[in-house]
Amino acid sequence: MSYMKGDLLTKTRKLVKGLAKTEPLWLKPMQKAPPVVFPRSDGKVKPISLPEDVYVNKFYQKHPESKYEDPIKFNSFSPVPARIFAGRVLELKEQGVREEQALAIADLTLLFAPDGISRREEIQKAGVQAFKANSSHSGTKPPPNPYPSAIKEIQAEERPHVRDRFFNPHILEIAKKLKEERAADMRESMKAINFPKPSNNTLNLTTPISSKNPTFITSYYPHFSKSLIYPSLLLPLCSKNPNIIGENPSPNSNSNVEFGSNTNEIDPEKTPPKPISSSSINPSTSSSRGLIFDLGQTGCWDSAEVGSPVVKRFLSDDEERWYMWYYGKSDNESGSGSIGLAVSSNGVHWERGDQAMDSSSGTGMVMTCGEDWWAFDTKSVRPCEVMIMSSNKVRASMAVYWLYYSGLAISQDGRHWARIEGDHHSGALFDVGAKGEWDSLFIASPHVVFHSSGDLRMYYHSFDAREKKFGIGIARSRDGIKWVKLGKIKSIGLGGSSEGCFDEMGVVNASVVRNNKVGNYLMAYEGVARDGKSSIGLAVSKDGLTDWRPVSEKAVLMAASEGGWDSNGVGSPCLVQMDGNDDQWRLYYTGLGVQSRTGIGLAVSQGSDYTSFKRWTGFHL
Repeated sequence: MSYMKGDLLTKTRKLVKGLAKTEPLWLKPMQKAPPVVFPRSDGKVKPISLPEDVYVNKFYQKHPESKYEDPIKFNSFSPVPARIFAGRVLELKEQGVREEQALAIADLTLLFAPDGISRREEIQKAGVQAFKANSSHSGTKPPPNPYPSAIKEIQAEERPHVRDRFFNPHILEIAKKLKEERAADMRESMKAINFPKPSNNTLNLTTPISSKNPTFITSYYPHFSKSLIYPSLLLPLCSKNPNIIGENPSPNSNSNVEFGSNTNEIDPEKTPPKPISSSSINPSTSSSRGLIFDLGQTGCWDSAEVGSPVVKRFLSDDEERWYMWYYGKSDNESGSGSIGLAVSSNGVHWERGDQAMDSSSGTGMVMTCGEDWWAFDTKSVRPCEVMIMSSNKVRASMAVYWLYYSGLAISQDGRHWARIEGDHHSGALFDVGAKGEWDSLFIASPHVVFHSSGDLRMYYHSFDAREKKFGIGIARSRDGIKWVKLGKIKSIGLGGSSEGCFDEMGVVNASVVRNNKVGNYLMAYEGVARDGKSSIGLAVSKDGLTDWRPVSEKAVLMAASEGGWDSNGVGSPCLVQMDGNDDQWRLYYTGLGVQSRTGIGLAVSQGSDYTSFKRWTGFHL
C-alpha cells in the first residue's frame, strides 16, 4: 500500500463525498512531459546556519548538561540557554567588546540551578562588576554597561528630545514661524472676502484673522474678539455606566461659544464696563428686560465679561436644581477667560462665586486655559455642551459629566475637570478640514446631541471662504471621542436665504435639542446680518441630519431697542424644554450692549409656540 493509514482514510472520505478524483489532475501532464531532472537533494543541500550557531556549540561544549534541560519548565517558553548565551555574545561584540571578554560576560549572566538554568539580576550585575575589575587590573578600558535597564535606557534617550521640545529656543522659534506662516495662508485665502464696513453702533465684521494673535481664530462669528480659539477642535466628557452610552437625563441644552464682544471704536480694556450688582437687576424695566445674570463685582474672576451659557435642569422627588456653566473674564486677564459654574433653584436667580471654586458643592471658576504651550486650549476655554452619559471608553462607578468646549474634559461632580486628549497632536479630537474644504479655516462651538445608543451628533460652525458665509457642520460618533465629519448642512432658507435677512452672512453657534414630546429636533442658531448684528433664529428637522427648515423668515429673538442692555446683538443660544402641559421653552442667550458690555438673558416661548420668544420680565402669580 502506497499510503499511510491516515492518508488512505482521508482520500477515501474525499472520494465518497465527491471531493477528489481517482487520479490527480497533475498526473497525466507529468507523464506526458516529465521534468528533465527531478528536484532531488541527494544530500547536496547544505543545512542553514545562523551567526550564533558557533557560540551555541561552544556553550554546549562548556555546559553539556544544558542539552537535557527543558526551558519551558522554568521560564515559560523562553529560548534555550545556549541561544540566550549566543545572542548576548553577538550583542556585546557589536558594542566593540572582544570575543573572549564577551564570552566571559555572557557566561557569568547565566546561573545553573538544580531545576535548570535561569537568569538572575544579581548574577548579571556581579558579572559586569567582575569584568570591569579585570579590565582595570589589565589596564584596558571597560566597555559600557552591556545590560542597562530598559526603562532607564529609554529615559536617557528621550530626555534630550523632551528638553529640546519644551525648552529649546530654536524649537520655539520654529513653532512661532510655523504659526505665522499658517496665519499668512489664512489671510491670503480671506483676501477675496469683502465684508461690509460696520456702522457706528454695530459690530466689526472684519476677517477672522483680525485678532491680536494672527495664528488663531476666535470661536465666534464676524466680530472676532480678543478671546480666541485654536483652529482644531477638542471635546470634554463624563460618563456613568461602563459599557453603554446613556441618554442625557436632563433636557438638552446649548453648545455654543459666545459671539464676540469687541468694537472698533471702544477698547474694553481702557474703559471697562461697570458691573451691576445682582440686587440692582430689575428685568421688568425696559433697560434690563430679560437680564438674569450680569457681570461680577469688581475684582471677581468674571467682572469684565460673561457669556456662552450652558444650562441644565435636574429634577428629583423633592427639589429642582439648575446648573449653568458659563464663560467669564476678569479685568486683569488680557486675552483669555475661564469657565465658571452657577447654581439655581428656578433657573432665574443664580448663586455664583467670586473666585475659584474651592469645595465640592461650591460655585465660581472651575476651569482655566491650558498651561502647556503645545496644547489646543491655551488661548480660550468656553463651555459649549455638558452631558451626563456613559461610554465604554470612560469607566466610572458614578455619574460622569462630559464637557464639550473647545476641547474635552470629564468630571464626577461638574466642578473638578480633567482634560482628555484626542488623536490630534495638540490633543484635539479632530482637526480643521483640508485645504479647499469648507471648514479649513477653523472649527468652533461644538454642540453634541444624544440620538441613540452608539449615535452621537455634533454640530459646529466654520466660515466657508468660497461662499463667503458662515455655516453649520455636522459630525457623528459612536463613543463621543472619535468623530467622523458628515459635511456642511445645506438646507433651504437656513443662512442667507435672501438679501437683507437677519442671517444673510450665515449662521453660527447652533444649539440643537430633541423635542421630548414630538420627537423632532429644534435648532436655535445665531444669525449674522449684513451689518454684523446678530439675532437668534430657529429651525426644525425630523431626523436632525437633513431637511432643516426655519420656522420663520424672521428671527425668533432680535436685539433690543436702543437703550437696552442687549441692544447691540444677541447670540450663543441655549434651549431648555420645560416639563408640563404648556410645553414651554426657555431660551438662554448672551446679550451685547454698549461699550461691549455682556450679560446672560432669558426669553420664554408662548406655550408650545416656539416661533417667537419674549424676554423674561418676572414670574406671574
